[in-house]
Amino acid sequence: MQNEHPIDRFARSVRGPVVVLAAICLPVCLLSYGWMVKSAIETWPLWASIPAIVAQIVVFLGIASLLDTRQERKNRQQGERP
Repeated sequence: MQNEHPIDRFARSVRGPVVVLAAICLPVCLLSYGWMVKSAIETWPLWASIPAIVAQIVVFLGIASLLDTRQERKNRQQGERP
């Protein structure tokens, strides 16, 4: 692929190490996020904790929806190619 952008070539060359780093960092991220939520629920008043938790759930659902829409669009484009 001679007309490929240099950033694309770089991203493809570091894809493996980035996946490994993400696999290592994900459990730490989820654990610290859980501790943060637990700490917030224990220290904040109830009227502040509930909207914060609802907002986090809405954000996660929004991200999941965007990723799903993107995957559907990608699958549809691949199906149209000859």
